[in-house]
Amino acid sequence: MSKRLGILAFALFFFGGCYETGMRGVESLAGVYNAPPKVRVLIAKSVGPEQKIEIRSQGPFVIYEASQSVTLLKGANLPAGRLSVTDEGVKLGEKLLAKGRIVIDGKEQGYIGVNDRLFRGMVMVIPEGDGKYSLINVLDLETYLRGVIPSEMPKDWPEDALRAQTIASRTWTLFQIKTHAKNPYDVTKDIFSQVYGGASVESETTDQAIDDTRGVILLYQKQLYESYYHSCCGGHTANVLTVWPKYEYIVPSLQGVKDPYCAMTPYSSWRISFTKAQIVSAFQKAFPGADFSSLQEIVPLEVGPSGHASKVRLMMAKGNTEISADGLRKFLGVQSIQSHQMLTLRSTRFSVVREGDNFWLSGKGNGHGVGLCQWGTREMALKKKGVQEILAHYYPASKLWRIY
Repeated sequence: MSKRLGILAFALFFFGGCYETGMRGVESLAGVYNAPPKVRVLIAKSVGPEQKIEIRSQGPFVIYEASQSVTLLKGANLPAGRLSVTDEGVKLGEKLLAKGRIVIDGKEQGYIGVNDRLFRGMVMVIPEGDGKYSLINVLDLETYLRGVIPSEMPKDWPEDALRAQTIASRTWTLFQIKTHAKNPYDVTKDIFSQVYGGASVESETTDQAIDDTRGVILLYQKQLYESYYHSCCGGHTANVLTVWPKYEYIVPSLQGVKDPYCAMTPYSSWRISFTKAQIVSAFQKAFPGADFSSLQEIVPLEVGPSGHASKVRLMMAKGNTEISADGLRKFLGVQSIQSHQMLTLRSTRFSVVREGDNFWLSGKGNGHGVGLCQWGTREMALKKKGVQEILAHYYPASKLWRIY
């Protein structure tokens, strides 16, 4: 998940309500939303002429101009055709559709296929010049979550773990919607937002968790905040200001808590090595023109109570450089594991020992460490802790509200 700054004031008017399905006693906020808001998901960025993306539909579809809503093509079960942008405009196969942006709408019963993935809602094609274009999937928040929850948490995990994950994801997404209104999209489909697999990954268990918690979010004193979550904290979640020191608002719900529930879970502790050449190469790509060839040591700095570092010092014969610890994770690269992306350096809770040309990093946890710990959530649910107790543990001082 990516970091955003600030915190938003939310609605102040409410009325009491009791909902029996999954979320007993959750009150409703009046005057917020009558229905789930739309989410804009970047699913392909700056696709060039050398790249191949095929578009199809499963079921009914309508293609129209985004600016004028002029219908260009409609029908059912659109056969696969290669999408391209030329000087003439947007083309599907050999058919020229329009000069500017177009929208491919699967309507309520249809799906839009983008290569091997199916997506609900609409897919917008945005030409960018030089034959490049981006694709944005537009759909409502609840439908979007159907492609997120099974991508972020195993669908066979306990029901209350899935419900807690759903509420955290819904809250985090709503924050992005509220803060990105002037941007082309709200979220991306990868680990730098939330992993989103579209309709292709939907499952009955995660759909049920979404239905059970429909419209329920977390607020701190009726304020919306980014309810971060991560895989495993290693025994203590991190303070948001330790991981991202420039975060503008100190949210009590994101100050970090001791977490005995994830102590014996996967990634609670780990050890990994990098060669000096690997590290130098990664830094050269991140900072073109800088010289890291004399790297000698890597030292974590400003370590918080959770054990997570804010910064690291790169000690070199020609002078030292300090970078953010979170940046170190990103600079050391992304690897693909079973089609999911994850950062090679699992967390910023680590120590470093150099042995010759190898740097051994030993640490705890997997992810940035802020907010809900997914493996800890699983253990809490297995111990029969309810969804509200789970969320109160990871987001202290927050309260659940239903907004539609």
